[in-house]
Formats: sequence, C-alpha cells, structure tokens
Amino acid sequence: MKKYFTKLQTVFFITLISFAYIFFFEIITRTSLFFITSNKSILFYGINKNISFEVSDLTELEFTIDDINKLNKITIDNKKPELDKNKKSLKTKIVIWTFGASMTYGYSCGEDSSSWPEELSLMDNSFEIVNFAFPSIYSDYSIKILSQNLNKKDIIKPNYILWSHKDEEKISIYTGIQRNKHKIKNKMSYTKNHLSLKIAKTIETNLTSYVILQHMIDRMKKKYNIYPKGFDEDKAVKDEDNLAAIENYAINTQEGIDRAKSKNIEDFIIISLFDKFSLKPDQGKTNQEIKFPEFYYSAVNKLTSKNNIKFIDTVTSLDKDDKDNIDQYFCKNEHFSLLGNQKIAKIIYNNIIN
Repeated sequence: MKKYFTKLQTVFFITLISFAYIFFFEIITRTSLFFITSNKSILFYGINKNISFEVSDLTELEFTIDDINKLNKITIDNKKPELDKNKKSLKTKIVIWTFGASMTYGYSCGEDSSSWPEELSLMDNSFEIVNFAFPSIYSDYSIKILSQNLNKKDIIKPNYILWSHKDEEKISIYTGIQRNKHKIKNKMSYTKNHLSLKIAKTIETNLTSYVILQHMIDRMKKKYNIYPKGFDEDKAVKDEDNLAAIENYAINTQEGIDRAKSKNIEDFIIISLFDKFSLKPDQGKTNQEIKFPEFYYSAVNKLTSKNNIKFIDTVTSLDKDDKDNIDQYFCKNEHFSLLGNQKIAKIIYNNIIN
C-alpha cells in the first residue's frame, strides 16, 4: 500500500510540475503576443470564447486576433470608403487585392513571365494592385493573410478583393485539413474522429502556445510532404475527400466575404481561372478529377447567391479560337504564359468595368 501511494505521489508531482511549466510558458507567450500586437484581447484568449487567435506569418511575427462578436456585427455603407485625407494622391486609385496560388502569383514561364494581376494593373493606371498570392497555398493560408492585412491600421483598404482559389484546394486532401477540421461535416475517408481530436481542439482553443506550436508543425509537414497517418497517396480519392476539401474552401471564402463586409468592402469577387485540362475531353481523367469541379461550382453558386457577390468564370469568356489554340496561353510547366496572363487580365478587366 505504501509503495502504491509513493507511485501516486510521484505521478501527482510530475503532473503538477508539467502544468506549472505549461502555465509559465503560456504566460510568457501571451505577454510576448501582447507586446507584439498591442492587442489586450490576447490576454483573455480561452477565457473569453468569442476571441479567436491565428498565426498569419510566424517569421514576420504577424498574428490575427479577433473578437467574433464584433466581427459578426456588420454594417454596410453603400458608399465606397474614402481614403485618408493625408493621402490625396491615392484618392482616385482603385485598390485591388488578389489572392490565389501559383497561377495568380505568376512568373513561372522564364524571361517572358508575368502575372495576371500585373497585366491587369497595366490596363488601367488607376488600378493599384497588391498581389497576395503565393505558390502551393490554398484558402487556409489566404484567409489568414486577408485577415491580418484587413486589421492593419496603416494600410489602404481595397475596393476589390479578387479570390482565385480553385484546384489547389485539393492540397488539403493530401496534407489533411487543419484550420477548419472541427467545422467540416464531410470527413476525409482516411480520417477518424477520435477522442484525441476533441482533446486537441480543447487545448487549441485555450492555449496560444499550442496554436503557435501547431502552426510550426503544419509548416514542417507542408515543407517535407508529410501526409496524415493512414493516407495512401496512390489510392483513388473518394467523394467525401473532395467534398471535405470544397467545404473547407467554402468556410474560408465565407469568412473572407464576412471580413470584407465588416470593413465596408462590398466587392469581393470569386474567380475561376481557366486551365489547359479543363478545356480538353475527360479521357484519361479519374472519376474524382471530373467530379471536383462539379463540387467547386456547386459551392460557389451557394456562396454567390447567399452573399449577392460576383463570380467570374474565365472559361465562359473564351471563344472557339481561344479553345482551339489553348496551348498558346501556357508554358511547358502548365502555368500561364505572357499571353495567358494578358488574356486573364482582359477578361477580369471587362467584368470589373462592366
């Protein structure tokens, strides 16, 4: 009996010390975040369940801290937000923020490289475009970038937000959904809803140090292509995998729309960029490769109807000659050539002006 109590005391002592270390590290983390962000809400994260916390860019020490109640109290002003009186030179500018992956980031075709946001800026000198796109990212990353920059006080807010995520949303199938994994109704075929997920969620919603640690782990997994346990890269993707990826996209996109409206930015435009394979017959494609666009368009239709926003499907603006000579719009690595970027820019320009 004495030996039993000794073991119990040892376990209790180790547990107590562990909690003390966690508490100490959490206090240090929150204090540091408070001095970095000057946002006192971070001190109440976990205590006040309306406060959300995300890491936007750890290398730049950029974090997003929001009070969800304030975010949901959206007021719409029919007038465009006026720019700062001290920045009169920008009063006539139309500020556009673009989001997407490598097809929007551009510069993938050698010396003649460009990007469609750059080509769009060349079409009208009143356009001031900030391109937030980056290769190999999907909406999980863009929503963080959008949130971070909308919260900055020293940045000119955009008149238009162009959201061009689509095919790269399939990345979440291979890396596993992280940001919205507890909101997704359609679970990945290889994912099981274990008790450990619920425990992890509880820790995540209470400890800022865990959120930062998880962000670091996710970045490492992405860098070294570490897939979730039980996922077979070579097996056929199932309907539930595509549906989960698209549901994740819809959640992020809706949040982007809500955040834009909370800043009186009404022109949030969803864009579907054409690609070489979408214009060719379905021979050689798996059933799921054919279905993914169907799930995407279904989600976009719901988003545009619910929020009364514009959707630009660039495929519908291609004529027969464009489709017959589609190769001219791409280089060898299947990214847009200079002509491709110019074509996309022209389509978007005509839709915006009209």
